[in-house]
Amino acid sequence: GLAVIADGIAEKLNPEELAQIPGVVIEHDSYGHANLSEIPLAMILRREVRRRFADRGECLSMVEVTLGYNLRCAPPIPFDIDYTRTLGYGAVRFLLSEPKDEGQRDGGLICLQDGHLRVVPFQDLRDPDTGRTRVRKVDIDSEHYAVARQYMIRLERRDLEDSPMRAKLAEAASISPEDFSKTFGPVAGLVPP
Repeated sequence: GLAVIADGIAEKLNPEELAQIPGVVIEHDSYGHANLSEIPLAMILRREVRRRFADRGECLSMVEVTLGYNLRCAPPIPFDIDYTRTLGYGAVRFLLSEPKDEGQRDGGLICLQDGHLRVVPFQDLRDPDTGRTRVRKVDIDSEHYAVARQYMIRLERRDLEDSPMRAKLAEAASISPEDFSKTFGPVAGLVPP
């Protein structure tokens, strides 16, 4: 099997709990953001998954691979070429033109939204109280997300509400259906019984 997990998940984890794990030191950048590349997330997840399998009396062989910059340094695919060429075109067009509004005088982030180039002023990206850049989240109402979600294999609420399916999943996990619901209910959006 294969699990692909974005490093941004580390922001959802409790920093105090992470700091208690041997070998984990949480460093922050000048804006106070946790330096995600310094958190050995793959190691943490591997240890936890292996511990849970061991609790069930099973041994699991796992290999952790952190792609990070290695993946970003791969040769571009046609999508990458088209996307970056379009962003570059938008950046040059922005730099050679007069800003459309005062907020863009200090520059902005060039992005594609709904297939159109857009300049998001830097001030719109910052939290006015802290001055830090806001974390931008995926638009879960977009068609891109809907298509990606259809191709994901994931535990759904209906899997836990369907007693025969929950029983099969619990058997595969070597736990009772009740423990399965208790453990995975919150992940699937179902409050545990």
